[in-house]
Amino acid sequence: MPHDETLAAARDAAPLPLLLPLPVLSPDVSAAVDAVERTFAGYVPGDRGHECPLCFAGSELDLIGARDAPLPDHLVYRAASKADRWDDVPGIVRRVLPPLVRGIATGAVDDYWLTLRGLGRVGWQDWPEDQVRVLRDFFRVWFEDALRRPGTECDADNVLAGCTIATGSATEWLRIWARTRTAAADRQLALAARSWCEDLVDRCPGSLGTLGMYGHEDELAAWLAGSAADRLGAAGAHPELVRRLRLLSVPCVPRDAAAWQQGVVPPCEGRHDDARWADAEELPWRLDLLLPV
Repeated sequence: MPHDETLAAARDAAPLPLLLPLPVLSPDVSAAVDAVERTFAGYVPGDRGHECPLCFAGSELDLIGARDAPLPDHLVYRAASKADRWDDVPGIVRRVLPPLVRGIATGAVDDYWLTLRGLGRVGWQDWPEDQVRVLRDFFRVWFEDALRRPGTECDADNVLAGCTIATGSATEWLRIWARTRTAAADRQLALAARSWCEDLVDRCPGSLGTLGMYGHEDELAAWLAGSAADRLGAAGAHPELVRRLRLLSVPCVPRDAAAWQQGVVPPCEGRHDDARWADAEELPWRLDLLLPV
């Protein structure tokens, strides 16, 4: 197939089908996405990238190198998650940022651990001021919007993970959650705490990796055991959930890493050895039982 026809075929490639309807963007999120698109329009990486039959076809690399050519969602996902295939990593990250930001805002691209880690590694906080500003604004607005939505539409813990991966810190986002005192934010917190509690008790290596919170466990556990537990208790959350959150203040049981590698001890350091976990009541998964309306 001639080069031009190959490029045209790649441009016309349909995105992967979606299993769930996409949420309607709020005006604030829509404006933040538009600002990112305007700011990063016209960027292309400084090199063509490395062709690989398992990652990128030549026609896809041509499409990525074509200034402002629309990219299908599946190509945005792969380019963002495999940014190391380019020598100019900041360049490929800038190239895919406009469709990536729109994709994660709408839910078309939802694996934040993979798609945002490239951004988190390129030191974008040192980019030109206008680029830093629009990215910070987007992540702030995206997270604040997630806290206003019911858990059936959006998982705020996943958005928190995305913001943490992209910025390298959980502190700012936990502060936003702490000061957002609404019923929707409380219910999102109850759902997230139910899930986090299991991982934070075991503290197996990488247990929070898929949530993007790997490396931030201590900060998250301290927040949950303190102000978050107080907040959920005051909101009428399930007593066992509140009790478990408070127990996250129990120090982790250290493990011998060398012995673990030799298979002598389990690959965990956790709180599960503490006797107070022994008689833990089974927690429900239904939100209306975790935090009654």
